[in-house]
Amino acid sequence: MKIDRTGNTTRNLKWGIISNIIALLMPFATRTILLRTLGSEYLGLSSLFTSILQVLNLAELGLSSAIIYGLYKPIAEDDTKTICAYLHFYRNAYRIIGLIITACGLVLLPFVPKLIKGSVPQDINIYWLYLLYLANTAISYFLFAYKSTLLLAHHRTDIQSNIAICVNVFKYIVQILALLLVKNYYAFIIALPICTIINNLITSFVTDRKFPKYRCKGKLPDEKSKQIFTHIKGLVITKMCAVLRDSADSIIISAFLGLNDVTMYSNYFYILSSVHAFMTVVTGSMRAGIGNSIVKESKDKNYTDLKKFTFFYSCIGVVCAACLLCLYQPFMRLWAGESLTYPFLSMILFVVYFYLLCSMDIRNVYIEASGLWWQFRTRAIIETIMNLVLNIILGMYFGINGIMIATLFTFFLINIVYGTKVLIKHAFPENNIGDYFKLFGWNTLCTVITCVSCYIICIVLPLNENLLVIAVKAIIAVLVSVGLYSLLNVKNPYLKDASNLARSIFKIRRRP
Repeated sequence: MKIDRTGNTTRNLKWGIISNIIALLMPFATRTILLRTLGSEYLGLSSLFTSILQVLNLAELGLSSAIIYGLYKPIAEDDTKTICAYLHFYRNAYRIIGLIITACGLVLLPFVPKLIKGSVPQDINIYWLYLLYLANTAISYFLFAYKSTLLLAHHRTDIQSNIAICVNVFKYIVQILALLLVKNYYAFIIALPICTIINNLITSFVTDRKFPKYRCKGKLPDEKSKQIFTHIKGLVITKMCAVLRDSADSIIISAFLGLNDVTMYSNYFYILSSVHAFMTVVTGSMRAGIGNSIVKESKDKNYTDLKKFTFFYSCIGVVCAACLLCLYQPFMRLWAGESLTYPFLSMILFVVYFYLLCSMDIRNVYIEASGLWWQFRTRAIIETIMNLVLNIILGMYFGINGIMIATLFTFFLINIVYGTKVLIKHAFPENNIGDYFKLFGWNTLCTVITCVSCYIICIVLPLNENLLVIAVKAIIAVLVSVGLYSLLNVKNPYLKDASNLARSIFKIRRRP
């Protein structure tokens, strides 16, 4: 089957951006109303239970990515029989995973109070609340969640985005009404499992209509099943570090510092992850196309594309990083208040973390598209252990700054440096790894110069902090970062490639 990479990427980007705008603005409004109506402790509970369930979700990590990777070749060859066998395997595996998550979640139930320092709101039964979050996580595995892989592997994430837009708007409206009219936290939370059910049922219906020839039947050959399990083992280990890195931070903060500090951290991390989600719309839109390219194109062509896409992505990242640096503190003071605003140094650490995350997004797409999860198992184990140990030690002595420094140190040393070497060694063995690190170093230097310049311009403005001022600073950060980053890279050959790629994606024509 021939996949229109550019056309699908354009469509995926458009609807992905709209979906992420809703996923940014609606939860922001919901968090604000929750903070104003019920208080920061309720928001802290929400962040804590979300982190706990993310850890439990480690049982799934790897399966969906392994299945999508396995589907690239049969889709390219239009091998319906193999695709149906993959779906059958995936459905059965998801039912087993749902049972595992439910069982592990129930085992963890008696220990939930020990993860919270201090008291909880008097009207909250943390056991019932935890069970609601557990139900929201587990129920998806029993209701056709496996069918979404067909959309992802066929490069049609735009369909998934459209469904998410409708369901999320409904969910957030229900949650906001529950907070304003009932002011009951249970009514607020019950919307989560209800909307998860609705989302899965709609996805199942749409997928059956879009791909009627695919049904759950047949059996994969033993060789393919064995390959999937190898990928899954590598993926569980590899992606475990990413989940534990973010979720463990909230759990450790809750255990050492309390729910109010969890709220502060979750507020900052919410803004960071929301902006990062906008950027990952790009990688999500490109993922299936890159997977198709890995199957059909040469290693030299794909290595050149890796560097080209990395630079293109960094052009977007520097604008986002500059906006975060200039707007984080005034926005937090305006939104959450001075008491829930971190000092300047802590904010800087969040911006650095954002940049490091973004800098590896394109690289991670090539890791997934090349199916190199098993080769990354050592890196993941070392990063996970080092991050947890340093989080606990530095968190005890330096609080939130210690936890962030521990995360940054392990991410840079193990994930970026060591992880990139593994990718180049196995996926592009005949290419020079130094070229990639030179590009990363140069992008980092340009990002630092650009962000510092934007911040200096913004702080010298004699303006008070309000929405209008924040908007003015945002415009300055965008314009200055785009102009300065382009000027610094005027002789970079990848700048022209990035410009042409942007034109092809957004269908911008040159003036005659």
